[in-house]
Amino acid sequence: MKLPIRYFSIPFFIFLSFNSAFALNQYITISTVTSLPLIINAIFNNFYLKSKLKFSKYIDLPLVLLVIYLMFISIFFYTDKTINYLTAYSYIFIFLYFSFKQIIQDMSFDWANKFNRIGIYLTTSFICVNFLINNLFSINIQEYIPRLREASAFYSFKILRAYGFSIEPTVLSGYLLAFGVLALYSSYLNKWKDRYLLSFLIAISIFLTFSAGLIASLLISLSIIYFIKFIKIRKIKIFKLNKNFLLSFIILSIFISLLLLSPIFSDITSKILFLDDIPGSGRGIKWLSIIERINQNNFLPYGLGNASLNNRQVVNWYLQLIYEGGFIAFFLIVFHVFSLYIYIDKSYLSPFTKFTFHVVLLALFIQLNVFSSFYYPYAFLFGLSIR
Repeated sequence: MKLPIRYFSIPFFIFLSFNSAFALNQYITISTVTSLPLIINAIFNNFYLKSKLKFSKYIDLPLVLLVIYLMFISIFFYTDKTINYLTAYSYIFIFLYFSFKQIIQDMSFDWANKFNRIGIYLTTSFICVNFLINNLFSINIQEYIPRLREASAFYSFKILRAYGFSIEPTVLSGYLLAFGVLALYSSYLNKWKDRYLLSFLIAISIFLTFSAGLIASLLISLSIIYFIKFIKIRKIKIFKLNKNFLLSFIILSIFISLLLLSPIFSDITSKILFLDDIPGSGRGIKWLSIIERINQNNFLPYGLGNASLNNRQVVNWYLQLIYEGGFIAFFLIVFHVFSLYIYIDKSYLSPFTKFTFHVVLLALFIQLNVFSSFYYPYAFLFGLSIR
């Protein structure tokens, strides 16, 4: 009975990172095309095979309310791009989100993760092979693959940044963090022999993205988690704290010191501190400009697509959401994230797994601060995979 969805959903997990390579445009990509059979079969399973979806009023409802709310305000704040944006929001937060949830529910996370591992291996192997060939023969394979944008950005010391099959290194880093961690979780839980190789490939691939957004997101996420943990401890006695907690805190301190002091990471540090001059660097100025307009409108919506129509580059999805949808839209997303955090906290996962998932979850949602759009739903799909 579950045979159709079993086969039609496989390509989506394997090609989830393909949001630029072989794409016709930003909407018709390999990842979106492979999601269509997944959505159709999820609907078929739900209505025809009576495989009822388990709906969470705390985790799922905020996203449904978000789409309904955006539809409602569009009646009063309509723009020429409203229909396009409503279609995109409905696709991500209704069709893709609940179809993905249906699969995890019907087929189990372990089944889905087998094909996710294939996708991770495909992407990370390509990144590592391209890195070696580029350094040995000065050939960038990324440039020979049809894609939406060029994949030729270099980091300091002429190190080519990893794009994989994604539109930019930061988007790739989000995919690797979300689905790489999920692949590793199963590998170490089941003690598969390839777990160390997979760890190496993922770690190297994430490093080669040289994503300042990812590093900043992880640092902020870790800081928030540590703060929450310290609040829970009424009497802080350092020698009674968890050894893993102390060890990770020491490693984090060393990493931050290297990040700030080492010239190797100077470019990343400049981006994090808004000190860089290269394209994409004017984020701080763009953020201040859009915040000023949000304040002028008393946190009320300008309408979906308004920023695009007026050529306002926000480069921050949350600010864009508040600017175009108002504070209520932003609140619904925050409530969704908070509910996911509580869900992990109350789960039967091991303390270390909870800690890891908490850090990754918050980092992924924090990273949306440096994304221009919500078309890359790794954070939302990661939350669905935690069971």
